[in-house]
This record gives sequence, structure tokens and C-alpha cells, in this order.
Amino acid sequence: RLQNLEEIADSFEGVEKSFAIQAGREVRLIVKPDKISDDQMTILARDVAKRIESEMDYPGQIKVNIISVPSLEIFDMQKAYKNRLLKKPLFVIESSTCVNYIKYTDEDHIFSVHDFGRSGDEASLKKYYGYTADAISKKILKILKKLKIFE
Repeated sequence: RLQNLEEIADSFEGVEKSFAIQAGREVRLIVKPDKISDDQMTILARDVAKRIESEMDYPGQIKVNIISVPSLEIFDMQKAYKNRLLKKPLFVIESSTCVNYIKYTDEDHIFSVHDFGRSGDEASLKKYYGYTADAISKKILKILKKLKIFE
């Protein structure tokens, strides 16, 4: 069921990655800030929730959170928003260094590239660094099971 939720959410334009959490009662979307505006984020959250509810046998209502942080400096200044948004467990997926994100979550919850200098095509590099959706999803699911978020 979690995979189905994520596949539906990932199918929307502007969604970089999604994570179904809390036994599928909540979906968090990471969006591409250069592809989707703040106004479009609200519509996207509603549309994802509607599609999930229409395509899946799902009791109740699904909660969809969208996270877009084009500027960490501005994000850090918005204390109330930041505190409301950063619920544990929190996972960060960043194609650059993780240094800026350690203050938000546990280091093993951050998926990033820790060293540089390799060359090759994108798919090969992602596989080398373990930066594929499949690899990251498996690690997150393992952490969530360990935390007993869901079985």
C-alpha cells in the first residue's frame, strides 16, 4: 500500500520524491522549487490526496505535506513554520553535501553525496553512491521499522 501511495504521488509533475509514512496515513512530498510555485503546492497537495482517495481503497482522509526549501537561511528565520514542519522522523535527500541538514535530523536520516570527484553518467553515479530511489526507500523503510513507525 505504501508503494502505491508513493507511485501516485510521484506521478505528479514537480514532485521530486514522496514518502508514505504513519502506516500510509500521511504522504510527504519533496518538490522541485524551480518547477512548482508556492501557489501550485497547495493545489498539488489537494490533487494528490484526491487521486489517492479515488484510486485506492483507503478509509478516512490522507494527509499530504509538501516540503520545498530553496533557501535554508530564510527557512531558519521562520521558526514557527520550521517547528511545525520538522516532525520526527525527518529524512533529507540532498544531491549535494549534508552539512547544512545535520541540525534538522539524525545523520543516518540524511541521504546525500559525501564525496566528490567521480565521473560517469547519472544512472551509474546514483547507483555507485546508493542514491537511487530504490536504495533510499529501502534504507528509510528499515529505519521506520526499527523506530516501530509501522511494521
